[in-house]
Amino acid sequence: MAAQAFLRVSLWCLLGVSTASAGVPVEWVTLTSFRAVRQMAVFDNRLWVVTDGGLLIVDDPSSRPQAFTNVSGTGTVDLTDVIRDTDGRVWLSGFGRVVWFDGSASRQYLFFDNDGAFFRPLSLADDGDFLWVGSDIALVLFSKVDGGGQIQDSYQLFGTLNPSPRVNDVLVSGDSIWVATSAGLAVADKSN
Repeated sequence: MAAQAFLRVSLWCLLGVSTASAGVPVEWVTLTSFRAVRQMAVFDNRLWVVTDGGLLIVDDPSSRPQAFTNVSGTGTVDLTDVIRDTDGRVWLSGFGRVVWFDGSASRQYLFFDNDGAFFRPLSLADDGDFLWVGSDIALVLFSKVDGGGQIQDSYQLFGTLNPSPRVNDVLVSGDSIWVATSAGLAVADKSN
């Protein structure tokens, strides 16, 4: 048994040394599935599809879509929503982050709680200089301009609903903000 373990470790070391000594750079490849579609949107006659495996952009249904994963601009493969804001920028939400998506020049904004653990943004709603972000722990107000992009506030109480529900969807309509939560539907004046 010990001889087999020694043989495996020795073989592993030899393969590692031969690859490194040959000057072959190690390049990571992400293998993922795009089958579980979560949201879709159309911008400029292109279909944007977010999945639990990354982002697909479809220009022509008869041709292969462009695929983006955590190593090509999304920061995570576990995506939940896609929107385009009033300035024409595309925003993605996914596990532990909101992403201003611009291909390889994308910018990620990490979302973590007071204990440093990532939480999941689920939905996005544009509101000028801000994004309202529904998440698995709260409604989050994210500034697109302050500090180059940062969380401004979070809300966990929605009237008489149970506190800290999952916020599945957000709709901004005039001065009202609607939230669809795991505990029910709520509306508020966003200026209050």
